[in-house]
Amino acid sequence: MNERSGPQRGVELHIAWYVRLRWAAIAGAVLLGAAAAVARLPIPLPPYLGVLAAAAAYNASFALCQRTHLRCMPCPLRGHPTWCLTGQVAADWVVLLLLLHISGGVENPFVMLMAYLAAMSGALLPLRSAVGLSACGVLAFFAMTYAEAASLIGHVHLGMGPPGLYESRPYVIAVAGGGLAAASLVSALTSTITDRLRRRGEVSRKTAEQLQAATEDLSSALGDLQKLDEEKSRFLYVAAHELGSPLATIESLLATVSDGYAGQVDEGAAVMVRRARGKVADLLRLVSDLMTLSRVKEGLEPTKRVLIDVKSALTRILEDEKVNADEKAITLSAELPRHIPPLYCTHENVDSLFRNLIRNAVRYTPEGGSVSLTVRIDGAAIHAEISDTGIGIPAEDLEKVFTEFYRSPTAKRHAKGGTGLGLSIVKRVVDTLGGDIHVESEVGAGTTFRVQLPGYGSGD
Repeated sequence: MNERSGPQRGVELHIAWYVRLRWAAIAGAVLLGAAAAVARLPIPLPPYLGVLAAAAAYNASFALCQRTHLRCMPCPLRGHPTWCLTGQVAADWVVLLLLLHISGGVENPFVMLMAYLAAMSGALLPLRSAVGLSACGVLAFFAMTYAEAASLIGHVHLGMGPPGLYESRPYVIAVAGGGLAAASLVSALTSTITDRLRRRGEVSRKTAEQLQAATEDLSSALGDLQKLDEEKSRFLYVAAHELGSPLATIESLLATVSDGYAGQVDEGAAVMVRRARGKVADLLRLVSDLMTLSRVKEGLEPTKRVLIDVKSALTRILEDEKVNADEKAITLSAELPRHIPPLYCTHENVDSLFRNLIRNAVRYTPEGGSVSLTVRIDGAAIHAEISDTGIGIPAEDLEKVFTEFYRSPTAKRHAKGGTGLGLSIVKRVVDTLGGDIHVESEVGAGTTFRVQLPGYGSGD
């Protein structure tokens, strides 16, 4: 079965709603008939109930049509839900006119229901169909009233007004003319408003479908990018691993030559060897950072996670980095609490996180400056703050500092040879541990990194 279009599906939903509403109207009419009988109004109940029974019968057929998806059953209206809906509205006009004729005609206060049915016509049908049906309905009521006044058909007097009111031509013309104008206006306004709302709904539906399609495309593209990123990480890990051993051998040989163990070399050759050794050292740092980054991204951890004594790890890192700080006369201080909750991770995670942050702070702080590490505990959460009095980071570069291989122009001018991977590794480690990191900086005043980590026992 072919999928139905949006507008056709909307009309079918209107039909289903209209069928349910008609059941409520039939039930209300039955209750009114019962109330009229109790009040001893001269309404002939057999024909009154007969009309309601006919309405219930054709409503049941439409309800069955909806439930069994027969599309209005094998008839000329099959496959044309708008025609089907028009036929239902026309049938309701017939039922309403018959009920009004049986229950007093123009004298019946419920003659106002014609305006209600006109509004329903406007809400359900196109403008021309709604106005045409409403006008025909009111004209038919006028013809019925005229026939009653001419004694062509019988008239039921309810006793609610003057006996000959239905024979008063001015009154009948006023009611019929006002009803025609009101019904036409109500159906036209309702149809226009409904049509506009329907069009807006259609635009919203199409927009939602386009957004859904765009979301699916973006999701697919994101999946492809993630696969490419994973493949890139695996390639970098393998390449870095394969380069590590040869570079270490080259560095060792250059050190042998530079230290004079391979014999005397002239000063010019010694300078070239020292330069080569520095470049190889830069490559070794790059290889080390690439392997660390790949392991963090891909979960290639060299050891299983264990409970890490954070205080001991920080003390060891501070002792190692103090050598670099002393070379630049930088004051490296730390404020550690007596007890720091352990972290459930690897030794490499803690080392990569804090060593990179402290080393960067020392590296980009001019001689005579200061670097501080402050740790405080909130429950089982660890809050670490690494501050320096260094060159600072421009505001436009703050959101890029965790990007792989990114180094700001200010950093490149101050220090050469960086890989641009240190802070990327830091961010990956923090994310892996379920923590958070923020950076604040002012050019020429220094930088502060704030790290929050869930210590073991915090429920993470």
